[in-house]
Amino acid sequence: MKLKDLKRKVQEVYGLPIEYGNQCQELAMYITEQTGENISFQTMRRFFGFIDADKKPTIKTLNILARYCGYKHYKEFQESAVNTITVLDNYIIDIFKIEINRPEDLNYQLACKNVAEILSQDLQLLDKHLFFLSHSKVAHEFFWEKFPFIDQLINPIYRRAIKAYATGKNTEDAYIYYHALIYLANYLKTGKAFKLPPKLSIKNIATLHPFLQARIIGTNIIASPRNKKQFTKLAFETANKQTIQKDEKYSFPFFQYMMADYFIYCKMYKEAFDMIMHGKYQKNAPLGKLIEKGYYETLDLLYCICLYELNEKELAKEAFSYIYTESFHFVFRKSFTIRYLNIKKKLFNKLTKEEENTLAELYSKTGYLYLNI
Repeated sequence: MKLKDLKRKVQEVYGLPIEYGNQCQELAMYITEQTGENISFQTMRRFFGFIDADKKPTIKTLNILARYCGYKHYKEFQESAVNTITVLDNYIIDIFKIEINRPEDLNYQLACKNVAEILSQDLQLLDKHLFFLSHSKVAHEFFWEKFPFIDQLINPIYRRAIKAYATGKNTEDAYIYYHALIYLANYLKTGKAFKLPPKLSIKNIATLHPFLQARIIGTNIIASPRNKKQFTKLAFETANKQTIQKDEKYSFPFFQYMMADYFIYCKMYKEAFDMIMHGKYQKNAPLGKLIEKGYYETLDLLYCICLYELNEKELAKEAFSYIYTESFHFVFRKSFTIRYLNIKKKLFNKLTKEEENTLAELYSKTGYLYLNI
């Protein structure tokens, strides 16, 4: 793979074409922040040919830039150039080319889930098909929106991918979804509440899908702790408008589940508990026709966390005994396992050495250093 390909990839991750030398200063800063390795303004100017155009970059520079793009090193980036089309490649493309006449088709949804799980474990494969997936209307609904890779939101390849989805779909909903996910990831990585993106204003919240309503309200609570009473009121008013339909496949209270999650991030445990109860919580309830395991199990975990923080420790221990991490949904299995191990340590005052090592590894893999709840 030629240097021009690495230049193209760096610009894709950065999100803008590098057309002027002074852009390299901000880019160098972003690369240093993302990789933890220092790279200078002048090195970036040289790499993009604004100065010393004939001077080749060092292997150290190439490795740093490759890591910025989500690869282990420059050699791995070069090896990724092999563009062979496999049976799996064709399967991924064919799944999201199907014209959906019956969106409730469970077999189709399970096939999409299988593809999503494969892509969550191989982001290079996702990157390979990014143009197609970010422009496919079917993939918009049955891949990007149905399976947000919460555990991968710090990974530069997935961050670029989710941005490509928003750009490819090019709707207000898509940009709200993208900004909300990235905001949450940045918060869990740094522990800081950054300035709220304009797209996440509550101005037109009544017109949005309940999932997006939860993400906007939750993000506002993180970003504006002084106004948390206002947003808490809005959360419960919105929850009152959500109906859990009699049809079993709609039985899971997604809005309440997501809002409880955001309340817990903000250490608002009473509000989280009340929101869980509002969703007619049932311990380890069956999901019926949805066949989407991994949500009730993590709702049980949120319930357990609330009980502990509200000083109901014996009830929390009882609730904890029903939780099995193996059942957590693949999109957030790592981040919820972090929370599982943290609450286990609080409840029983210790973890095994193996569990401590697992916890450290999960923090490293997700980048969520402030996910301590």
